[in-house]
Amino acid sequence: MFQTPGGNAPVVYCKAADVAPNIRIYKKSGVNRPGLGRSGDPSKEVNSIQFGDVEVGKTNTKVVIVQNNTPLPVAYHFQAEDKGTFTFSQVSGVASARLETAVKVTFVPEYPGNFVRRIYCLLENAPTQFVDFIGTAYSENGRPQPMYQRHVDRMLRRAQLGYSRSSPKEIEDLLESSPVMAAELAKPREFAPGATRSGESTNVAVVVAQDHFRRVCNPTNDVVIHEEEVHFGAGSRLSSGIKKTVHVTNKTHEKVVCTWMVPRSDDDDDEKDFTVYPEAADVAAGATVEFTVSFRPSQDNFYYHQELEAYFYFKAQRNFRLVNDASFTPPWCKTLRVLGHTFGAQADQFIADIQCHAARVEFPDCVVGDVVFATKKFTNRGSTPASFLFRPDPSNIFDVRPTGGMIPAGDTALVSFRFRPKQTRQYHASIDAVFNNGTATFTTQLVGLGSAPALSFVGEGGVADGAVTRGTGGSGGGGGGFVGCVGGGGGDCCHRHHTPFVGGLAEGRAHAAVDASSSQRHQNRYSRRCC
Repeated sequence: MFQTPGGNAPVVYCKAADVAPNIRIYKKSGVNRPGLGRSGDPSKEVNSIQFGDVEVGKTNTKVVIVQNNTPLPVAYHFQAEDKGTFTFSQVSGVASARLETAVKVTFVPEYPGNFVRRIYCLLENAPTQFVDFIGTAYSENGRPQPMYQRHVDRMLRRAQLGYSRSSPKEIEDLLESSPVMAAELAKPREFAPGATRSGESTNVAVVVAQDHFRRVCNPTNDVVIHEEEVHFGAGSRLSSGIKKTVHVTNKTHEKVVCTWMVPRSDDDDDEKDFTVYPEAADVAAGATVEFTVSFRPSQDNFYYHQELEAYFYFKAQRNFRLVNDASFTPPWCKTLRVLGHTFGAQADQFIADIQCHAARVEFPDCVVGDVVFATKKFTNRGSTPASFLFRPDPSNIFDVRPTGGMIPAGDTALVSFRFRPKQTRQYHASIDAVFNNGTATFTTQLVGLGSAPALSFVGEGGVADGAVTRGTGGSGGGGGGFVGCVGGGGGDCCHRHHTPFVGGLAEGRAHAAVDASSSQRHQNRYSRRCC
């Protein structure tokens, strides 16, 4: 408020809105997928990268563009192993303002088969995005069915309709017996249009982020890896290796083959630091199979952190001659995070020099039953790599992805936090990130408010809690003039937590006050149904 020399003191109301950075992740060809359009020209972008048929022992490289359309730099982080089946030139970096950043991705198959992986990309202060990477590898010993994006989309649609565990034969019988169901299965995956009830994001963006948070050990998965992470602790290059057991369960209706892909060495030698035995095994329907993972480091004073890829495919589809294109099911890709180090008991581990860019994360108000997300950045300012691991929230109200990782010297890492309230109250929690096995610990304060749409009368009157009233709005104190307001009292109407009201939106915890004794013009304006 300010005052003029003449005594006039007007009040100036200011209003602003923050928006997420406009970031596009795409390939400069093809047509974008239905329902998942990005900003910009959809005829020049695609969030699916097809590597085609590649002979084992050879490679194929594509370029993914990260385009920053904002006047500020934005950090990005692909949630993937940089030396996996799909090898990245860089998994994290900073997209400069108003420029494009090229990331090279190389398909490096080690055995014949179909390979598909949905890799999520965290963006600083922006919703999570993803890219589907698809490739088929062949050799003299195996020639699988060529795989395309349409097969992946059909699989996602089957999962949405509850047929993801059906065998190829069951899908064929279903398509032949029910033309109506065949038409439904041919549709693309459906998404609820518009924004969430909390109003902070679109339903499509929430589905993508929720998929990113889905754990490989979730018992509702079609195939389950019961151990999400395997911690080997301290190892030695002079020992025979440390062994751990991993369990895999097949919940589909037919036998699958589980084949493991182990990334190349983190210390850049010719020996892989982790091995899996057996490398491939049949898993019958409903059965559980054990695999042995061994940690065999080859360098002293080193942190090891990798993702092992497990590809599951129906054994009936091992050869293209056995496959029907309409019922073809792409493989499931599940990852197992493995961690270890080679610092001795008396050795000093690297002291982490980490910059935490936000010690406190305040989530926007979230309607109970919905979820909201926030992204946070860590920067390794030291000259040595930093390994980190998040301790979980015991209440399971807040969660984080990834739960651990490695930040190279001078690089950054993005993590995504999720808030999922169960009650209409305020939540506080502290989540610790432990670096280099305890040389540094950073605590992140998480604050969120669980809310519910509610309208209440404030003042004198005879409206009971939970009542829905309709009135004509006479002059004087009590009475109506409002429709669908819930609560007690018949005066002003209070609006909380992003509930739509009279053609508008009352922001946050502010009050949208309506005077029942206002003029006839205002009474006509507010005499509308708002329940």
